[in-house]
Amino acid sequence: MTELLKKLTNEEKAVLEKINIVSSDMAEIEEQIADYLQLHCLTDNDLTEEGLICENILNKIGSLD
Repeated sequence: MTELLKKLTNEEKAVLEKINIVSSDMAEIEEQIADYLQLHCLTDNDLTEEGLICENILNKIGSLD
């Protein structure tokens, strides 16, 4: 989680706090963000601004490997 936090912007960190991520397991964090994105960040065919931020976080998680 520490490595991820180093790569995140303040805006991205704020979204993580809003989602209330409590795990340090990257797979669980990724799942929580994806679930939040699907439940709260989709309009008819687009992502909200918060959804785009979630997508950016997921991309950063994917680049950690």
